[in-house]
Order: sequence, then structure tokens, then C-alpha cells
Amino acid sequence: MQGYDSVAINSDVELGGTDQKFNVLRGRDLQLFEGMEPQIGLFMPILLGTDGKVKMSKSIGNYVGLNEPADVMYHKIYSLADSIVENWFELLTNIPLAEIKQMMADIAAGKMNPNDAKHRLAIDIVTQYYGAEAAEAAAAKEREIHSGNAIPSDAAECSVDAGTYGALDLLVNIKAFASKGEARRMVQNGGVKIGGEKLADPQAQIEIKGADQLVVQVGKRKFFKVNF
Repeated sequence: MQGYDSVAINSDVELGGTDQKFNVLRGRDLQLFEGMEPQIGLFMPILLGTDGKVKMSKSIGNYVGLNEPADVMYHKIYSLADSIVENWFELLTNIPLAEIKQMMADIAAGKMNPNDAKHRLAIDIVTQYYGAEAAEAAAAKEREIHSGNAIPSDAAECSVDAGTYGALDLLVNIKAFASKGEARRMVQNGGVKIGGEKLADPQAQIEIKGADQLVVQVGKRKFFKVNF
């Protein structure tokens, strides 16, 4: 059916990703069958998503949104899999191909840290949408987040009733974890902070009162702003 679109609109040229090659060529066959001049197919490389496995897709969640805050955009790019950095440089920047190839060769030879390349990539792309000053500010905020001195713009926000909660109940309640068992393991591994303090006891009781906001941190960069 996708191929028949070319017949319906009497297409001269169809542009698509390499994953659409079959549909474009089928459109040519159907056009010939209808006595039409077959269209020209132009194919572009696929931009892999942030997981480095399949093409970027919002439904899969491996995407960088064009309207996301600068610090969120920077973080997603800086956290890319090493294997797709070259792909992103080639498709999303104006850096000369020879320079990109040299960076990749330096990384392979141990002369360049992959994170330095990802920092450059993130700065380049964020600058395209927000400007150089915002890009540098996003990089600085990323460092502050990792040091525990800032909260990312995409931190989840939720509400709970005032009262006293078991630590594991609270973590599951705000959807930081799918189960108490998962939450307990992360607490025991030292990966949870509540109000800036590391949670050491899975059986701890957390009192929530007043009008202040409680910040829950899971791992290095997963934050929850809890209102009550």
C-alpha cells in the first residue's frame, strides 16, 4: 500500500531512509504497471537513536527532542553509545568528514577520550538550537548535576499526601521503582538519596509535612520532585 502512494500522487522523486528502499522500488513497479514514468528514489542514511540499536523513535524513547531544554538535550547526546558518535557527527553537524575520521582514529588509538568527542558533538548540536552560550551553560549544568549540586530540567514531578511513609513505599509510590524489591536493592547499593542525604536503611521512615518540596535522587541523574 505504501508503494501505491507513488501512483496516487504521480510522484517524480521520492526521498526516504534506506529502510524504505523496498517501498520506493515497489512504487516504481506499480507506476510502470499503470503506464507511468517510474519515479527516482533518493535514499538517506538512518539516524540511530540514543540506544545505538535502532532508528530514532519517540515511541521507543531513544530520541532527542528538538524542543527539549538545552541541558536535557546536552545530557542525551553526551550519554550516547560510543558506537554511534561517528554516525551523529556525519549526519547532524557541518564538521568536515576528514576531521570526523581523524577524531574516530584518535579514539581508536587511545589518543582521545570518547567523552571528549561526545562533549564536542553535544555542544555543536545544542548550539544549533539554543546558541553557544546556552550550550556551554548546559555542559556546566551537567557537571553540577553529577556532583549533586543541580537538578535536571526534565526531573519528574509528582505529589503525595503529607504523612509518614516507609522508604520503599514512598519510592514505589512516586514511581521511582516498579517494586519494593527493586527499590531495596538500589538502596542497599547506595543509589538513592532523599533530600540530598543517602538513604542507607531500606526500612527507614520518611516524614512528609509542610509545604516544602522533597527531592528524591536515584542513581546519578534520575530525579523526582515530590510535592505534598
